[in-house]
Amino acid sequence: MQRVIDELRLAERNYTAPSLAKQIKATAAKDSNLIEVTVSNTDPALAADIANTMSREFLKLISEKNQEQMERSVKFMQDQTNTTEKELDKAVEELKKFDSEPRGVAFLQQELAAKSQDLNKYQSEFTRAEVELQQIAAARARFEESLASTPKTISVQKYDQIQGRVVSSEEINPTYTSLVEKLNEKLAAQAEKEAQVTGTQVVLAALNQQIDQVQAELTDKKTKQDRLQAEVKRLEDTRKLLADKTTQTQIARSIDLGSTSVVVFSPAMAPTEPVKPKKKLNIALAFVLGLMASVSLAFLLEFLDNTIKNPEDVAQHLELPVLGMIPLADVRSSE
Repeated sequence: MQRVIDELRLAERNYTAPSLAKQIKATAAKDSNLIEVTVSNTDPALAADIANTMSREFLKLISEKNQEQMERSVKFMQDQTNTTEKELDKAVEELKKFDSEPRGVAFLQQELAAKSQDLNKYQSEFTRAEVELQQIAAARARFEESLASTPKTISVQKYDQIQGRVVSSEEINPTYTSLVEKLNEKLAAQAEKEAQVTGTQVVLAALNQQIDQVQAELTDKKTKQDRLQAEVKRLEDTRKLLADKTTQTQIARSIDLGSTSVVVFSPAMAPTEPVKPKKKLNIALAFVLGLMASVSLAFLLEFLDNTIKNPEDVAQHLELPVLGMIPLADVRSSE
C-alpha cells in the first residue's frame, strides 16, 4: 500500500496505507491461478491507476523478495561451506593422527595375519606329533607283547675241554636283549613326543589368546577408523553438495531467475459508469422490503388482537351460547 501511495503521490490527498487498503479487495478465482483486484473510489481514473500501480508494485515486491531470498541462500550456503571446511580439516587431521599411532589398523592386521600363520603352522605340527605319538605308542605295545613272550635267558650247550664233555649253561637271550633295547628306544621316543605335544599345546593356547587380544584391539580400532572415515566422507559430500547448490543459486541470480513468474493478465480500465450506488436496484429492494414489512405487520396486528367482534368469538373464547345481540346505536339519529 505504501508503495502505491508513494508512486501516485496519494499522500497529498491524505491517503494512508490502512485507508487505501480499505478501498482494495483481492480475491482468487475459483479453480484457477487468477487473482482479481477490485478498487472502489469515487474517482474512476484514480481507481484504475491504483489497481494498475498496485499490480506493478506487487510484482516488483515479489521479485525483490526472491532476490533477497537468493542472496540469503547464497550467504547461508557459503557460511555452511566454510563451517564444513573447518570440520573437514579437523576430521582429516584426526584420521591422520589415528592412522599414525604405533599400533594402527594396518600394523594390527599384519600382526594378526602373522600370528594366524604361526597358529596354522603349530596346529599342523601338533596334529603330526599326535599321529607320531600314536604310532610310537602302538610300536611300544607290540614290543611289550613280544618281550612278554620272549624268555630272558636261554640254555646253551658247549663242549668243555677241561672236563672233556658237553656242559649246559644259561645265557642272556640276545633276542630279549634286542627287544628291551628297542622298547627303551620307543619309550624314550614316546616321552620326547609327549613333551613335544605338550609344548605345542602350550604354544597353541598362547597363540589363541594373543590372536583374541589382537582381534579385539583390531575390532575396536577398525570401528574407530571406519567412524572417522565415514565422517570425512560425509563432510566431503556435504562440501560438494553445498558448492553445487551455491553455484546453481549464483547462476540463477545472474540470469534473473529470481524474478516473479506472475504477470498481469488484464490491466484495469476506468469504468464508464459508477459501480454503486445502483438507484433502480435500491428502489426495487426498498419496495420489496416495504411490502414484506407491511404484510408482516398486518399478520402481527391480527395475531395480537384479542377483542371480541362477533358471536363466533364469544363461543370460541368464553364457551357460552349467544342469546342475543345489541346493535350499535347512533346517538345523533336518536336525538
